[in-house]
Amino acid sequence: MIIEQLEVGNFAVFAYILGCKETGEGIVIDPADEVDRILRTAEKKGIKSIKYIVNTHCHADHCGGNRELKEKTGAKIIIYEDDAERLANPSPFILQL
Repeated sequence: MIIEQLEVGNFAVFAYILGCKETGEGIVIDPADEVDRILRTAEKKGIKSIKYIVNTHCHADHCGGNRELKEKTGAKIIIYEDDAERLANPSPFILQL
């Protein structure tokens, strides 16, 4: 099992990379920012593909890198059901962050 914690973004929150050493598949939890750094770290740890992006909740400091990470990996985004609508349709204020 691969587990890596990275401090990312202007709000100094943590993103997590979890992966399987055998399959090379992984997930990223709360990719707030610095997507290229997250991907470089995952690759260095032996993760060949990111399958899922998991958000603990829908705040910009936790899901701000979702779009870029999804575009670069094709990963599916997972979030708690009550926050799914907020993630799909963020307020204009959130989009400015």
